[in-house]
Amino acid sequence: MRAHLTDFIETMRAKCYSPDTLEGRSKTVSHFLGYAEREGVKKVSEVKRELVLAYLLYLRREKRLKNGSIQTYFSDLKNFFRHLEKNGEISRNPCDGVNRPKDEQRLPAAVLTPSEVKEILSTPSATRPVGIRDRAVLELIYSTGLRCAELTFLMVADLDLKAKVLRVTKGKGGQGRLVPLGERACEAILRYLPIRRQWASRGKTLTDALWVSPQTPFQPMGKMGIHCIIQRNARRAGLGRNAGPHLWRHTFATHLLRNGANLFAVQKLLGHRNIKNTEIYTRVSITDVQQTQSRCHPRSKSKV
Repeated sequence: MRAHLTDFIETMRAKCYSPDTLEGRSKTVSHFLGYAEREGVKKVSEVKRELVLAYLLYLRREKRLKNGSIQTYFSDLKNFFRHLEKNGEISRNPCDGVNRPKDEQRLPAAVLTPSEVKEILSTPSATRPVGIRDRAVLELIYSTGLRCAELTFLMVADLDLKAKVLRVTKGKGGQGRLVPLGERACEAILRYLPIRRQWASRGKTLTDALWVSPQTPFQPMGKMGIHCIIQRNARRAGLGRNAGPHLWRHTFATHLLRNGANLFAVQKLLGHRNIKNTEIYTRVSITDVQQTQSRCHPRSKSKV
């Protein structure tokens, strides 16, 4: 069965899926295959609908996973067996007829306020090279709402500062998109680019990556490096809570909607395939409106 998994991942790789997606699907499908082997199943053709149902129940009761995580496992399994069905390895997808776990009505963690954003953005040094780099990272993520992986994969050629636009070539699911850049993000990047060229020129191998480490061997920065930049400046600004890359993505979307942005435009900017993934931010905004009404409207409270 493991050979089928290898073929599945290689097929996805040929379709230019991101390394994170490949790693995630490899782990989830491998986990299921391990479960199936413990249940005495030796061939993919022996996997039945009942085994898939038992596995989903196992994830909930034994592994104590939440619906969102179980949805991911189920979706990856369904894609895996669809691949096998398409290639004639099985006659029917055992995931067909299995109900997808229900969506959880979870709201994003409390987003940054405009004043918190302003404070964090003003924290990096405007004179030190590392501070100029940090400011460029922060301005870009707040201006675009990119995922951390998308931020990491950026190349210098992906930027068109004259047109004030950014091309995401390695979005989630292999999807690309164009994202507008704000004026301040463009200015911060322009200040950073000469510094980046100096760092990159000192490396043993040339790189076109946008984000480069200022330390030997001056290699492209990974997700951990980006995460550290964001968290470090949040701490320096005195923010007493986690302010990782995804919180900035939530903040970007929520601030746009609060200021009247169209939901479908925000969907395109975030790179969501399904509008339902974007609608969660409207619930955040509605909550804000309800709290304002409750606080300010003369007829919002019951008469005592």
